[in-house]
Amino acid sequence: MRRVFAWVALLAAVGCGEGEGPKTLPEPAAQETSAPERDRPSEVEMVASMEGHYNVVILAHDALLQGDLEAFRSQLAQVPEQRLPDASPEAWLPFHEGLQAAALGGASASDLDAAATSLAQVVLACGTCHAALGMGPVYPSPPPDDGDTLVENVMREHQWATERLWEGVTGPREDAWMRGASSLAVSQTFAEANPELILTDELRLRDQELREIGERAMSTTALDQRAAVYGRLLATCGGCHQLAGVEIDGN
Repeated sequence: MRRVFAWVALLAAVGCGEGEGPKTLPEPAAQETSAPERDRPSEVEMVASMEGHYNVVILAHDALLQGDLEAFRSQLAQVPEQRLPDASPEAWLPFHEGLQAAALGGASASDLDAAATSLAQVVLACGTCHAALGMGPVYPSPPPDDGDTLVENVMREHQWATERLWEGVTGPREDAWMRGASSLAVSQTFAEANPELILTDELRLRDQELREIGERAMSTTALDQRAAVYGRLLATCGGCHQLAGVEIDGN
């Protein structure tokens, strides 16, 4: 627009005062440059923000699997301090506030049951946001590797199934949820033919509870109910790992 105005001024000066001799015309004013106002963060900023959330929540997830309440609380205590990137749309704020509130509850969880409830709310906040924005993550899902023992084989199958349920509720992805649920529904952690562990009644009970959670997951459709089932699963795993003296490899 400023260039158009400069050309109009030049033509007016040339057309007027024919006998007055040449005139020195002022230089056109330099165009102002300013960064355009953004209506959303850049892709780099969005990825960094999501990775920040994911890293903390997945470590809390792993701590609950281990039955480590102190580590679980420590991780979730970081979420309320996380901020959305600049230029985030107003529509994102309620989802982020829901995540922070859920994590704040987890930061003060007093036992595995309370931790399970809190993490269920955290993953529900993740899945609800991803569903609303249509931008949920997709995870690789290769079949589990073989372990050195029967128990290791089953544990790796459990890990694979748990990862699919995580993907199913945070994605959210229907196919991943059903794959994980159907795997857990038929799991046999402590089969009678397995001579490697001395079983207690409580371990047998946990094994049965795991299958029941898988069966319940298969018939659960609402996202909030799936989140609750997932939290219950992690608490069950954590309690079983504590009883059996299992340590989770975080690598």
